[in-house]
Amino acid sequence: MVKNYYPHLFRDEFMWYERAIGMRQKIFELTEFIVNVLEVEDLGASWDGRAVYHDSCQVSRALGITDEPSSLLSNVRGLELLEMERPDLCCGFGGTFSLQFPTVSEAILQEKVSHILATEADYVISAEISCLLNIGGYLKKQGYGVQALHIAEVLDNR
Repeated sequence: MVKNYYPHLFRDEFMWYERAIGMRQKIFELTEFIVNVLEVEDLGASWDGRAVYHDSCQVSRALGITDEPSSLLSNVRGLELLEMERPDLCCGFGGTFSLQFPTVSEAILQEKVSHILATEADYVISAEISCLLNIGGYLKKQGYGVQALHIAEVLDNR
């Protein structure tokens, strides 16, 4: 979010605004950096199991990054990447949203988890840690055997 909103903080101070714009050009989400800057799509990673990818609101909607995670995961040896219904559906966390509206948040999360479980995946992978904490915590609390993983964990496994 720093990339998108930092310049906005300085919109009335020209010198600082220009610096914030310059800084924004140096900030990247992990998968965006690997694929678009380093121009690498295969990190030599391997991971055994079946997984779904959760497109987080932060990464996909706010930053517009959708293809890069899938491109990297499709090259992980041993990983069977499954499609779930509504991969872009919010998990219900939304920062303070889950605290302000816990009932609504949990209903959104339950729908997300139902789509994950329907695939019979072993793992749910995302590039957004807050989503993983929310989804993973719920999966564990309910006793489901699906493990939540950050994409960096998968990409770093050899």
